[in-house]
Amino acid sequence: MTRLLLAALAAVAFVSPGYAQEAAEATVDANRIGIEDTLTLTVSVPEERGGEPALPDLGGFEVLGSQRVSKTEIVNMRMSRTTEWVYRLRPVAVGELVIPGIPVPGYAPTSPIQVRVEQGSLRPRAPDPFASPFSSPFSSPFGFRDPFDRLRRREQRVPEVREEDLFIRVEAPDSEAKVGEQVLVLYRLWSRLPVFAAAPVELAQPEGFWTEEVELPDVPWLERGLNGDETRERRSLPGPRRERRTLNGVAYETYPLLMRAVFPTGAGERELPGPRFEIGIQGEGRSFFGPEQVVLARQAPPVTIRAEPLPEAGRPPGFTGAVGDYRLTAEVRREDSPLGDRTAVAGEPLVLRVELEGNGNLRAAGTPVLPDSPEVRRAFRFFDPDSTSETGLREDGAELAFGGRQVWEFPMVPEAGGVRNIAAVTLDVFNPRTGAYEALASDPLQIRVEGGAVAAPGTEGPVAVERFGEDIRYLKPVGPGTGAPAGPWQPGPVFVLSLALPFLWNLGLLAVRRRRAWREANPAEFRRRGAARTAQRALARVAGDGADAAARVGAALTEYAAARLGGSRHGLTPESAARRLEEAGATPDTARRFRALLSRSEGARFAAPGGGGEGRSDAEAAAELVRELEAQLGRKGGAG
Repeated sequence: MTRLLLAALAAVAFVSPGYAQEAAEATVDANRIGIEDTLTLTVSVPEERGGEPALPDLGGFEVLGSQRVSKTEIVNMRMSRTTEWVYRLRPVAVGELVIPGIPVPGYAPTSPIQVRVEQGSLRPRAPDPFASPFSSPFSSPFGFRDPFDRLRRREQRVPEVREEDLFIRVEAPDSEAKVGEQVLVLYRLWSRLPVFAAAPVELAQPEGFWTEEVELPDVPWLERGLNGDETRERRSLPGPRRERRTLNGVAYETYPLLMRAVFPTGAGERELPGPRFEIGIQGEGRSFFGPEQVVLARQAPPVTIRAEPLPEAGRPPGFTGAVGDYRLTAEVRREDSPLGDRTAVAGEPLVLRVELEGNGNLRAAGTPVLPDSPEVRRAFRFFDPDSTSETGLREDGAELAFGGRQVWEFPMVPEAGGVRNIAAVTLDVFNPRTGAYEALASDPLQIRVEGGAVAAPGTEGPVAVERFGEDIRYLKPVGPGTGAPAGPWQPGPVFVLSLALPFLWNLGLLAVRRRRAWREANPAEFRRRGAARTAQRALARVAGDGADAAARVGAALTEYAAARLGGSRHGLTPESAARRLEEAGATPDTARRFRALLSRSEGARFAAPGGGGEGRSDAEAAAELVRELEAQLGRKGGAG
């Protein structure tokens, strides 16, 4: 018996520290409510180990309902999954009430929570159940206040919102980096009020940084109704993903609004200014359409980033500034498929496909160096490459990183038969993970070519242009002269039309006013309908080549995609724009060409002087793409 008792005490001593280190968490949405209000109790654990919590006797509260929720969250650039049990409680007594500790299988019980219950109701009045569930984003089209609000005798005014009830915090775990190394910055909205929408309104390229707006991962999130009793899980929506968090004992609904991958372009300490956001919340008034929406502005705080210069020791002579953790591969392709062991023919067009994959600023990595041995120069002829990139947020072990892949396709033509060798393609990079320079190299390639030597085109000499004839100008004969009128004057069509001018003028003014009212009431639809016309005008103004012309092409394509899809251009990457256009009805080939052209044009912003591509030819290709997309998306397609 003594041995059993000692074993039991040892087991308790061994297990207790584990439970003390990992306990379940319980939070409430308010610590002071009225007897007529309801309270939301949330019990959360990192993972479910043995079932749902066993609710004890809550004393002064009655349980109205419960639900189980599994969520995926982003916390300090790490993805974690939690399980929550949400209980809706109603107080049955007035005074200082205590919710006791709640046992959860596999975890230590939660801490007790004290709630003060007073007479009456302390929460905002619930929405009118007889009002329309839809709310109007614009004012009355008749130019006066809603008559139903006048009958209710309610004054619409902007509510006073405290800073501690609605603010933006910045999450940037790594504020120190090397020049060219990535720093992920997440802007998160913390709110104790119902939020309808939020978007950045001032998002410029800051001086001293290369920034990329990152599309947030597609994770499940919860959307609750205003009355708190409607909860449903939704995916792939354009709005923010909601997460419940606690700060200083206060429960907040948080929304990750924007994530940016920031790359310092120079050494030293620099301040990354915070963007300005506009946030839509529920106002105190109501209209015929439902609850009033009020737009508030919040400024995100700045972030100080310290960038250290890259080391001089070991810097390769051919280093062009590529910083990241990369892998380099190369292969020869024929008609979009690897050549492999197949035999090529002299004079046949092939493609040398070089791919750089990994985490870092791929668009600033520079172009890999092709082999330049005498054997390669005699056997092959290479041309300037086409480049495409696919970038976004990726899981790097337990953390998140910005990366993807950059592809260069070098057109090549074998000019001599036999077994031909292509040496490794190389690229010098600095790897911040190891803190050293690396010389990346692909595997050497070998190609079997049939046929003899092929003469280079254009060696036949000039060809004379044969003249077939002379142009002849057409001479129009003189018509008959004028004479006296044959009869009395008769009112003609012009005179009759002049009598109708006042009526037509007023009718035109009415049409203009109706169109203007429709435009103000439907800004998104007006923008979508004019997206193609605006893009074509912008592309027609592109003149010449160079970085500025190519950047104008990229801006026109980005604005067209944002207007056609119904959203902001900020955060719209070439990959997300192409994917959403394909979902809206564009063909995969058109979406692929749109992504490639937009990637090439956006890369021109940071091209070296004299570079940047062929702006005029890219503008013509972009105009043709816009015409194809309009035909494929149709009149109604595209807006989401």
